Amino acid sequence: MMISEHSVFVRTDHRLAIGEPVRVRLSFPGLVETLELEATVASRTLDSGPGEPAGLTLAFALRDGEHDALRALLGRVDPQGEPQEGTAPYHVVLIDDSQMVRELFTLSLARYFRDGSARMSLSVAPSAEVGWSILQAEPCHLVIVDHFLPGIGGAELVERLRNDSRLSRLPIVAISMGGSAAYEKMIAAGADVFLDKPIAVSDLFDTLDTLTAGRVQCDA
Repeated sequence: MMISEHSVFVRTDHRLAIGEPVRVRLSFPGLVETLELEATVASRTLDSGPGEPAGLTLAFALRDGEHDALRALLGRVDPQGEPQEGTAPYHVVLIDDSQMVRELFTLSLARYFRDGSARMSLSVAPSAEVGWSILQAEPCHLVIVDHFLPGIGGAELVERLRNDSRLSRLPIVAISMGGSAAYEKMIAAGADVFLDKPIAVSDLFDTLDTLTAGRVQCDA
């Protein structure tokens, strides 16, 4: 387990949905009293080999007084007590309302990062609103966003990212089957790359080679 003032990483093979609410019970017998906190699933790390376990990052939803209680707990417990291998995972946020597209990207991204001997943490979101919540909760290295989304559209989300001081420099890959009109809107909004659907795996990998160069092994 890796824990901070904002989130906790739990090693598990359970595949809970991104955004699903959970209740976290932090227990350190003999050291501090048990602390129970509300949280949501912020991202999922894929199992990519020995020493790189699958797990969930849970973002805390702290109420009045709970932040101080968590900070006090962290002051008494060494959050780095467990040995950790390598660097932090390369966190990708995929925002697309198609379950099929999300599953295809999940498999393709897992293959790309496994072949590159790098760890990946993937968060998936069916809407811009859910994606924005994930980006606010967790450090991110790359965003992949569809143009056609329910509610807030992809171009509007990209503009929001570019206008946010903390997220403005994130690499953004826009995807869509909307052709030249979607391309123009997403690039004008600030996307770095545009890929037409259906997306060839080779094109995706070439794009990732360019955008992740020198960044895959870096912490957030």
